Amino acid sequence: FFDITAKELKNDDTAIHIDSLYIHSKHEQPCFVAVYVLKTEDTSHLGYETNPDAWHLITDKIVQCKGFYRRTHVPLRSLDSNQTDSTYDERLVMKSGQTKSFYVMMNDPILRYSNTNNFGQEYSSNDHLIFYEGTGVGDWWGGDAGKYLYRPRTWNGSIRYEVVQGEETKEITPPSQSPTLSFEETALCPKQISTPYTSSYSSHGNMFDVQTKSKAITVTGMSLHTSKVANLAYEIYTKPGSFQDGLNDQSVWILLASGNVTGAGYGVGTHIPSEHFLTSTRSSRVIPPHATQGFYVTFTTTDISYDTTSLNVGDSMMSDDNIDVLVGVSIPEYPFGSSFYEKRLWRGEIEYATHSTCEPSTSPSLSPTISTSFSPSSTVSASPTGQPSTASPTWGCSDESKLETTSDGETAAYGSMFEVYAVPREDQQPLVIKTFDLLIEKPRVTVRVLVYTKPGTLVGHELDGSAWTLICNTTVMTRQYREFTSIPNSAFKDIHMVGPERRSFYITLDESSLMYSDKSQSTDFSDDHLQILEGNGVGRYPLFVGDSTYSKFIYAPRAWNGVIHYETPCTESSIASIGVVNLSAPPPPAPPPPAPTPITTRVAYLFNVDHDPTIFPLSILLNDMEEKMENKINGLFVTDDILEAYIDFRGLEVMGVESKEEKENE
Repeated sequence: FFDITAKELKNDDTAIHIDSLYIHSKHEQPCFVAVYVLKTEDTSHLGYETNPDAWHLITDKIVQCKGFYRRTHVPLRSLDSNQTDSTYDERLVMKSGQTKSFYVMMNDPILRYSNTNNFGQEYSSNDHLIFYEGTGVGDWWGGDAGKYLYRPRTWNGSIRYEVVQGEETKEITPPSQSPTLSFEETALCPKQISTPYTSSYSSHGNMFDVQTKSKAITVTGMSLHTSKVANLAYEIYTKPGSFQDGLNDQSVWILLASGNVTGAGYGVGTHIPSEHFLTSTRSSRVIPPHATQGFYVTFTTTDISYDTTSLNVGDSMMSDDNIDVLVGVSIPEYPFGSSFYEKRLWRGEIEYATHSTCEPSTSPSLSPTISTSFSPSSTVSASPTGQPSTASPTWGCSDESKLETTSDGETAAYGSMFEVYAVPREDQQPLVIKTFDLLIEKPRVTVRVLVYTKPGTLVGHELDGSAWTLICNTTVMTRQYREFTSIPNSAFKDIHMVGPERRSFYITLDESSLMYSDKSQSTDFSDDHLQILEGNGVGRYPLFVGDSTYSKFIYAPRAWNGVIHYETPCTESSIASIGVVNLSAPPPPAPPPPAPTPITTRVAYLFNVDHDPTIFPLSILLNDMEEKMENKINGLFVTDDILEAYIDFRGLEVMGVESKEEKENE
């Protein structure tokens, strides 16, 4: 816990906008960070340490901690869940003489602070802020009756903020080295370059390069592409030189803008408000003539939309008179990771201004150029396919049921993998899995929960991230010891099953607290609809960023401790038991006729395609057609009600797409 006070500012209209924190961690690892602000203003945190209701949660997320003597960035403004437009979060705004109290907490005891001598006294200051000695915390909210509160202690870190009318951004501690190229405000000609708003895939983010031609430019704005129409948190970074020199090193990137925007949906750009760009980054947005500048755009969720290409990373995908936008990579993790998908086309628009008078320009063109080869050290080879159906059933009513395993687990780890088997029934009654309850070792703490699923068995796919689909990414407050903690239904995508069907699940936390049993007392965790089978424990997080050596973190056999909540269509007996007769309700889907073997249908389409083999080989064109066609067909299946019903209840699936050149005699 610590307090800060704003000094006397220029006038009543001047305010300090706190943008982010930099913390000091003991280890270099993914770590969970929560930041709170005291609801009561102009007072110290003293006396409020053990009262969670007295605090606003500003952010709780996983960041990549940098370790000893390196600053770890924790964005605040960009992750405020209540900010849905371009206005600033008032909880992070300070006026002259105002005091605010902060609480920074991690699940692991690796947050660094210093033992000091004068609690509540000034420790550090600059022209705008005073920072005071505070309190160390050894457990969430100080433990029982504040048992684990230590003072005086001084938080190690820095506060990044903007003085809104002062055209400056400051840190209490000395900032890292910044670019020296100045921002030229005269003789600027506004321009923009847009890519097509098409996409076949989505992930957390994209990295790509921009190359200038004979003129210097200043980047003034940007639009991103997402298929979502929802509130999304984003971040935009840049660095001098190619992004390839900073794939795995967050320290070389400069944050240009962050905030929350409402996604505009597929086929159009989601514009980033100009006021979201930090005024201090103007010099970082200047690109000299004949220079390369790397960009990294990311959402905190897997909602950035992009396309694939046969062009190499570094080839030009879009060009105008002043700049080339080059082929880059997609990033499957947030905020940074060790793996990526290469040969990816960022989708969006860059607004910029040339440092010269306006001249007529030609239209952007798709003109590939030749570049050096790109050889990443770690590559994810494929994107996940086979998205689970999430459509709501149209039953007149439904029965809610649950299947519990056990709560006698003696071991805690990061995650658990297990299989669920939908029992074959004569009535072919379907079911929908709505959510899970988990047994978590640590009571009354906030943890992040991620749930993945895949059709069929998990055997052989334990480390294959491309085989799994994320269906839940949320935070929960755990209950008392040995009490199940529920995942909110709203955070969990419905999973439809009909017997006989096998489906695998992987549940992981961001800390080693998920309980399971080393050996189940009984393998028969089952009822009339479901059976939960023994699976694996997982001793690593995140799991999918590793290589085959991560197999040592898979422990088997293990029995997951938890509860599956599911729904089925009402039966006559259940309707009678609740005294309801709904004659207008549609009946459950009729069972399909039994078939001894699946029926496979092959459909052939003939296309005439203009193709220039001097640009790229025919084999690449055919591979691209296969990949995109299968993606489009799967997209059609989950947007058509009739086809989706066949997927859910008849097992309809795309077995594969094959593209080939038709010979004259065929």
